[in-house]
Amino acid sequence: MKPQIIFLLAFIIIGCAANQQTESPSQQPELISMTSLPSIAPTSSTIGLKLNVLFHVKGDGWVTEVKLLGSSGDPEWDRAAVDSMKQWRFTANHFDSLSAGQWIRSMIVLQVQEPTVLTLGEMSVDTPQAADSLYALIQTGTEFEVLSKQVAPGTSTPIGKFLGAVDIARYPKHVRDSLRRLGMNDCTHPIRIGSKFTIFKRYKPDGTLDLPQ
Repeated sequence: MKPQIIFLLAFIIIGCAANQQTESPSQQPELISMTSLPSIAPTSSTIGLKLNVLFHVKGDGWVTEVKLLGSSGDPEWDRAAVDSMKQWRFTANHFDSLSAGQWIRSMIVLQVQEPTVLTLGEMSVDTPQAADSLYALIQTGTEFEVLSKQVAPGTSTPIGKFLGAVDIARYPKHVRDSLRRLGMNDCTHPIRIGSKFTIFKRYKPDGTLDLPQ
C-alpha cells in the first residue's frame, strides 16, 4: 500500500452564531470522523508540515466550509485537502442544533505512515455505564454478536453492526491507538467517541467467523 497522510490536530473555537451562548468544554464540537488527506511526497518539507485551517461547523456537526490559512506549497494538493476536510464530522451541538454554526481553528501537523485496515464490528451506546455493562458481559463470555443485535432503548435499531474492512485513519488518534493494539477476535474497552461510548471487535480479514446479520 502507498504511504498515507495522517495528522495531529489541535482545535480552538474562535467564533459562533450571534444567538449562541458560550459553551462549556464538554459542549464544544469534537472531531469524530475524518477522511484521509490526499497523498503527498514524504519529503523533509512535507513531513511535520503545519497547516492552519478554519472549519465552519453547523449545529449538526457537519462541516460546511474549510479555509486554509497558508499553503502546503502545492495549490493542487491544497484544493484536494480542502475537499477531503469538508467530509469531516464533528459532534452535534444538541443545545443549538439549528444555529448558523461556528468557526473552529485547527492546527494540523502532517505525518506519513502505512495505512492500517482492520475488519471491525462496533457497538455504540449513550452512557459509560451502559458500555461498561456490555463490556462486563463480554468478559464473562457473552458473544459480541449476540449483544450487538440488542435494540437500543426507545428505538428499533440494534446497538451494534459489522463494519467490514475499515481504514482506521477515519478515527481520532485515541481510537486509532486502541485499534492498533487490538488482537484478532478481541474487543476494545469502551472508547468515548464524541457523545457515544463504543466497543470494537476485530475480525479476521476474510470474515470467516460468525458475523452479525
